[in-house]
Amino acid sequence: MQPIDIPDFATRFLSAPGDLLVDPFGGTIRTGVAAERLGGRSIATEWILRYVRGAAELCRQSEGFQLDPALECATQPK
Repeated sequence: MQPIDIPDFATRFLSAPGDLLVDPFGGTIRTGVAAERLGGRSIATEWILRYVRGAAELCRQSEGFQLDPALECATQPK
């Protein structure tokens, strides 16, 4: 898992507050978390359900958070 410092730097360098960051390889959603912390918005996709559920718990309190209802019932990460 990458440290949050790397996506934080990249987000500051390549975007402005309010920008929409799209991460098609979401993984543990560190880039999305960095964007949210810096006043941006993010959309991420990931095909490994365990990563999606873990990221959902990191982002659940963010304004505008949405999780497909089908994933609400999915097994939470251990």
